[in-house]
Amino acid sequence: MSDTVFPALQGLAYDAVADMQSDTLVQRSIGGTEVRAARYATLIYGWVLTYSFLDKDDCEGMRDFFEARYGAFDDFLFSHTGDAQAAKLVIGYGNGSEEHFQINRMLRGAAYATNVGMPVPRIYLDGVLRTTGYSLSTADLITFSAPLPGSGVAVSWSGDLYHRARFAMDIMDLAEFMHQLWELKQVDLVSVR
Repeated sequence: MSDTVFPALQGLAYDAVADMQSDTLVQRSIGGTEVRAARYATLIYGWVLTYSFLDKDDCEGMRDFFEARYGAFDDFLFSHTGDAQAAKLVIGYGNGSEEHFQINRMLRGAAYATNVGMPVPRIYLDGVLRTTGYSLSTADLITFSAPLPGSGVAVSWSGDLYHRARFAMDIMDLAEFMHQLWELKQVDLVSVR
């Protein structure tokens, strides 16, 4: 598991959520009645990135990044341009004794874990920035020291949003279409937990 951030390169033609995947177990009785069970608590997302041109430095940067991950083997942090910032997202309410709060975000009504990466997120209690009295683990868990958030106090955060992702395939097709200009027609990424 790597906290390396997917490179921001020039030449990105467009990026889009390509798919959302769930896994449902369907059991049908002889009479035709069905029982269904969702195997995933949250959906798995996929993105397709298309680079219409990469200069020599960006081409080498993408190649180095892909090689360092060994293709689909290692994961990384990916910031989707349409979903890259969190602004005072509420993650819970204090009760005077709770010291742990998990940084996450709500996505269509469900808590979606996120890796906030760098810079360190800003933590707010009832909308007021708190700069001391807490620590942040690599698993995005906030641990408050005294004073703890009081009863009914909203705990929120602001910062960069990243999806933990990996390359969907072990192949990357870089094509030089002009002297020292490359295109990368398709980079498939998939979210991981």
